[in-house]
Amino acid sequence: MILAKRGGGLNGSNADDSQRLYRLSVRLQLFQSHHDISFSSLITTRVIKVVYVIATVLISLVAVAYFIGGLAALGSGSAAVGLGLVVGAPLGWLLYMIVARLSLELAIVIFRIGDDVRRMADAAAGPAGHAAGYPPSVPGYGPPVGGYGPPPGGYQPPPTGGYPPPPVG
Repeated sequence: MILAKRGGGLNGSNADDSQRLYRLSVRLQLFQSHHDISFSSLITTRVIKVVYVIATVLISLVAVAYFIGGLAALGSGSAAVGLGLVVGAPLGWLLYMIVARLSLELAIVIFRIGDDVRRMADAAAGPAGHAAGYPPSVPGYGPPVGGYGPPPGGYQPPPTGGYPPPPVG
């Protein structure tokens, strides 16, 4: 084992070993989440940073290619095309980076809303937890808060007298 060769051991005495164990546990959690067919744990919030880095690299490479293409067009005598690419490449890079960032932030916000709703449902269930037979932390499962009976004050008849007459005019 690598940890035994370095002399650190698994008792957390070596900071490098504890970091290595932490990264390994995160990878195992990610692997377990990937094979979770009930979707009780979501991996989007864990991989969003990697997606952002990949998007940044790809958008930057495309922008550099367009910029170099613009310089080549300027050198070959196509001034309008070259100037358009030289000016458009950085502007396009900025626009696409903003769109990528906003899209990923929107995804994170949607998942955080789901987490908050789950926490609110757990808090509303009270100290007893959840209704018998229904899993906790799943909004929409379980009987209504007051049960299935009549409302607390009983059923009230509708007001008599009907509707007011329509305005004349």
